[in-house]
Amino acid sequence: MHESIQLTIDFEKFDSIEELPQDEQLLITSAREAMNNAHSPYSHFTVGAALGMKNGDIVIGSNQENAAYGSTICAERSALVAAGSLGRKEDIRKLAVIGTSKDFQTSAPVTPCGACRQVIKEYEDLSGEPLVILITGETGPIHRFVGIESLLPFAFGPKDLNK
Repeated sequence: MHESIQLTIDFEKFDSIEELPQDEQLLITSAREAMNNAHSPYSHFTVGAALGMKNGDIVIGSNQENAAYGSTICAERSALVAAGSLGRKEDIRKLAVIGTSKDFQTSAPVTPCGACRQVIKEYEDLSGEPLVILITGETGPIHRFVGIESLLPFAFGPKDLNK
């Protein structure tokens, strides 16, 4: 039997940072500041990420490019790995991502790449609850997702290895 099934993605769209709760405004601002630490001499595309931790702390990350492109690390993974290195992987509650280019201004939300989505899935599973994920460009709207499943349906994660 053939059946066609359609997926829908639920998210909230905010036209300005002021519409967000105070802690999420701070995450977007922190991610924007983290872009200053980016190393992007090849793509000229800078990305900043900020994690909101259970106790209110913020852990930041930025993209770090490398001449051996496969060695490049995205801002999202940079922040997540930093939190894990601090022994705080179960404390992550929110993630904000912002990106822009030195060559053009981004006005659409910058989304995590596929590899980052998979890593976000891993850390979300470790935290035990859906992460709030905020994405934006240098200007334009902010999209707010609850849970990585909205960005990575049918994800493979740690629980799939224990069957």
